[in-house]
Amino acid sequence: IGASRDRRIAAVDFDYSRLLHSGKVGIYYDGTITPALLEADLAIIGTIQNNGAYGQPTYFYKYSTPVRVVAEAPPRTSSGSGGAFNNLVYGRMQSYAFAAEPFGVRANFAAHHRIQPLLMASGGFIYGQRPLPLDDATNFNFLFSFGAGFEVLESRHQSIRFEYMLRHMSDANMGTENPGVDNQTIRLTWSHRR
Repeated sequence: IGASRDRRIAAVDFDYSRLLHSGKVGIYYDGTITPALLEADLAIIGTIQNNGAYGQPTYFYKYSTPVRVVAEAPPRTSSGSGGAFNNLVYGRMQSYAFAAEPFGVRANFAAHHRIQPLLMASGGFIYGQRPLPLDDATNFNFLFSFGAGFEVLESRHQSIRFEYMLRHMSDANMGTENPGVDNQTIRLTWSHRR
């Protein structure tokens, strides 16, 4: 769904779960708060210029503010007159955000066994320090996730959950641009129950 490429996302989540239905399939409400989310966006950080003459120096011009891009633009080199060229230099620009997914549901199958396969889905929002993932987008974006995994019960009060999720972030056309970001997430959760 998303058009943005080569984004790297790291996050620290806190989950709240409540058992809604028990039986062969345990149905849980899941809410997630992410106080620290870091997105490393692909950005043009400068240009290398060469005037094309043999033995002439090459110059690197670093941009004071990197320009975030949807994807690396081929070709990276543009020609000028007399054999001169400009080469774009790509790097990363860090963006910090807060996220919450208060609308979550999880189904644990084989609920009375030690290892329980599961399916999950959730929805919420993300708010960044700057527009995400591009400058023409908005600071506020919607999130939805779905995935599968399994939960291993260590004791009556503790478990470890392994999940593979697909997560989509988009501003739903509220900004000038809506490139969206899709990311694959592997999440490890340690759970303590009362």
